[in-house]
Amino acid sequence: MEGRTSVLLLGAVTVLAFGLGVQSVIALLAVLASTAAYRLLRPATTNTHDSRPPPGVVSHVTVRVRKLAPSARFYESFGMERLEEEDVKGTCLLRVRAAATTWQPRIVLVEDPEMPPRGASHFAGMTRLCLFTTDVGAETSRLAALGLVPMAPTAETNVGKISAYCDPDGFIVYIIEFKYLIGWAIRLVRAWYGSNNHTPSPFHLTVNVTDAAAANVAFETLGFAPVSDQTSSQVAYGLLPAFGVDAEATEIEHIRLGSRAGDHFMACIMQYNVPKTERKGDELKNSMTVAVADAEAVA
Repeated sequence: MEGRTSVLLLGAVTVLAFGLGVQSVIALLAVLASTAAYRLLRPATTNTHDSRPPPGVVSHVTVRVRKLAPSARFYESFGMERLEEEDVKGTCLLRVRAAATTWQPRIVLVEDPEMPPRGASHFAGMTRLCLFTTDVGAETSRLAALGLVPMAPTAETNVGKISAYCDPDGFIVYIIEFKYLIGWAIRLVRAWYGSNNHTPSPFHLTVNVTDAAAANVAFETLGFAPVSDQTSSQVAYGLLPAFGVDAEATEIEHIRLGSRAGDHFMACIMQYNVPKTERKGDELKNSMTVAVADAEAVA
């Protein structure tokens, strides 16, 4: 019940995000009806501060860095806290500081002093971590007071706002706010699922691929059910300047959001046509890990 409801809610919200007229109204009604039903039927959930993730969810996102200390401070600026008692040599484990009743994926920093410079944002394997917030403007001001400056001016459309930042090694972390009806729908969904709506919290990880069709099949095999699909004409190009990308000179083949049953963190599969997504050696710098009950059985 929980997994199907999650996919329905996220799918309806994504339809709203791309402004499909009458379908948006229908989707909003689906959101409200589904969340109302789910509130009555919701099973017990796992507290986000439990040390072990429940099976089936994305347990953590791994980001390679050259030096742990400055990188950890960067992520702590976004409201994360370091779990020093769980660190192992050469790694740093962080979680969202604010409590919630659903699992929030950890961020694992792995020190690699010899890591080559990161490539352009459209290269294969280049990933971006998206954090949800209800007020990008307030977060941007708060981060500025801590000395963090966006990589480009905040981008805004009728869908929402995005402000993007580079960690000390160029990995992109961006905060997103959805506006108007979709914004309130997402807040409602997240509140009833027990997710935090105040501190920026993990929303999805974007993965660039050279063949979206093949990648989508691979992720489905890993249990990531489609939540939404956007073709080139449906992409919100107006948000790309937040990443220093020229929207007029960019063409994206396909974007898919997918999630596993019972998980509220998503994978975003993205293929660029112009500039073309190509393999440049960045494929192994970051990863996303799914928790399972029995790794040997899955293998």
